[in-house]
Amino acid sequence: NKSLSVISKFLKTKVSSILCLDISTLYGEYNVAGAVWWENGRFDKKKYRRYKIKTVKGVDDFGSLREVAARLLKRWKENSLEKPSLLLIDGGEGQVSSVNSVINGAVKVAGIIKDRHNVKGMELLIDGLGNELVLQDTVFAMTLKAIRDETHRFSITFNRELRKGRLDFPLAKVKGIGKARENALLEKFRTISAIKEATPEELMQVKGITKEIAEEILRALK
Repeated sequence: NKSLSVISKFLKTKVSSILCLDISTLYGEYNVAGAVWWENGRFDKKKYRRYKIKTVKGVDDFGSLREVAARLLKRWKENSLEKPSLLLIDGGEGQVSSVNSVINGAVKVAGIIKDRHNVKGMELLIDGLGNELVLQDTVFAMTLKAIRDETHRFSITFNRELRKGRLDFPLAKVKGIGKARENALLEKFRTISAIKEATPEELMQVKGITKEIAEEILRALK
């Protein structure tokens, strides 16, 4: 497989199987991870895994990745889960470092970075040392992107399943809340639950939130 020979050469290790990991969250709620297995040129759905994040609250990709990495490492040490030759992370240097701090060399870790400048064919593969490989329009690049996209689909599907039947209230639908105020609220409170539990006075500490808007938010989130 040419794709595997390219990635093996870049990572300086023989890669035969890939486990790809992606975190999915909704405003810091329903934090989950999806793990997709790819081997011999195809996805092996029997080896897919889903994880509810238990130790992290709010939006924290690094913390969520460390938790899942620790759970994977435990299973690998117990020989109760097959170990891949590569753990691929949907993310960049920070995400790769977070996982490596836990995995500690048990398997090779790399990250796939989304297009930084909206230029087609400029996504990157990054190794644990920060070395980068541009993913141009080659079979190898398309294979890695397909693995990343399948993992993203799988993790988002799990996130949606968890909140199925539960009514979520995006802040943007609250009268008087635009994207800037929505972002400011989430930056301060981190999660919808924390906003819901705040007092009007606490909400009013966020720039642009008047007493009327604060009361409207709390009514909508009841």
